[in-house]
Amino acid sequence: MGPPAPQQNFFDLHGEEHRFTRRRMAPSFSPRRVSTLRPRIEATTAALVGALRTLGPGEAVDLRRALSLPLTMTVTCDLFGGPAGLRPRIGQAMDTQ
Repeated sequence: MGPPAPQQNFFDLHGEEHRFTRRRMAPSFSPRRVSTLRPRIEATTAALVGALRTLGPGEAVDLRRALSLPLTMTVTCDLFGGPAGLRPRIGQAMDTQ
């Protein structure tokens, strides 16, 4: 397997291209928009942590897969309107980066 192909994303943009993209994304991160997501983020976090409570004593868990990835994917999809049917595929794509 060869090295991963470089991918351009927001963090690789510079100058006017960065400013243009940032202006398009900024409304998604307004204080009002973010605060409306808080109950969903808290509920998702509680459900994911609750699932960890089902583990037996000493049972190992991959926190990245059990907590971090699904929480990040859910918040990102909620923020940008990712449809529920595509969320598993979006999560897989996020995990390969």
